[in-house]
Amino acid sequence: MNTTTLVLSLIACVVACGSSAQEKREARVSAALGQRSCMPYSVPDSLRSPNGTLLARVSTAEAGLRRLDIMNRRQGQVVLTITEDVANLLWLPDDRGLVYAVGPVYGVPGIYLFDARMGTTRRVVAARSTSDAGYPDGADLFVLCSVEHMGSGKVALEYLWFPHIDSVDLRRRPLTGTPHRLEL
Repeated sequence: MNTTTLVLSLIACVVACGSSAQEKREARVSAALGQRSCMPYSVPDSLRSPNGTLLARVSTAEAGLRRLDIMNRRQGQVVLTITEDVANLLWLPDDRGLVYAVGPVYGVPGIYLFDARMGTTRRVVAARSTSDAGYPDGADLFVLCSVEHMGSGKVALEYLWFPHIDSVDLRRRPLTGTPHRLEL
């Protein structure tokens, strides 16, 4: 995706979302600087996979912990339960799987991939900062932005990375930062 396309799509998203004039100006400036805006902790209660065979359900448990259940819609059974702090998620094309980010407060921070075909989960991006005693597994915050089908079975994931969650104002939405890209 070239810079012009990114700028136009970002501006269109901000305009469509009915944001304030200040937010629109900030989005244009961020895009011009090569930055991206994405929403953490903005997962709907349920999200169907592209082919509709799987359903991701997010619920808030005690103390604000966000739990993720992945269900097979045909069989009506839970395939996988994630009890860590799910920050956000995106389905991969063709029901290949689900990518989700885990926050550092109640979980091991990182970006994880649930492979729907194999039924396995693995961490594809790990925390980089593990020096804070308050967050022994890392204080990193990952925010998923988009998934792009690249052909030949490859998918590109775009995400934001923040080295320490305490330095991020989660009340300010969307979060803006330099995008990182990962091929899956």
